[in-house]
Amino acid sequence: MKETSQIKPKQWVATVFWLAALFIFVMLTKGISTIHFISEASLLIWPIFALVLVILVLSISIVYSIYIKKDNDVRKLQEGLTLLLVLGGVSLFLGTFGYVAEIFTAAIETNYSGIFGIITMIVDKSDQMFSIGITQILKFNALAMVSIWISILTSLIWFILRNKIKTFEQV
Repeated sequence: MKETSQIKPKQWVATVFWLAALFIFVMLTKGISTIHFISEASLLIWPIFALVLVILVLSISIVYSIYIKKDNDVRKLQEGLTLLLVLGGVSLFLGTFGYVAEIFTAAIETNYSGIFGIITMIVDKSDQMFSIGITQILKFNALAMVSIWISILTSLIWFILRNKIKTFEQV
């Protein structure tokens, strides 16, 4: 095992950087899971949050390569950007698939067909049915909204990093 004096300064920076990123992720995950909007969402939201973890690790590693390691290998950095954009698209696909799956699940659970049946149930039935209908709508809308926001934020990160890498190509 290396002594502290034998570790290079760049290794210290990288270690502190990854520990800080891990701490931030753990705190954000703990905070996000207690938000009522998220806690009432579909169970299909958790694969999207796992995808967020992958997106964050990939984004942080690209930022680390650009700003801390000063790596200007454009080809390697662009491969990471392509994967980042694909992951944003996968998030959108998972949200769309989950939205449709939750509509069908709600239809099976409530004996009404689709979203219009749930709306009819909300309007025509008792307070208990109103509560069930609103809960179902919140479940699949929360999933769709989180998925869309993750895709938008991923594409924004991609755009910012892509512009930074373009400056390397121009030099």
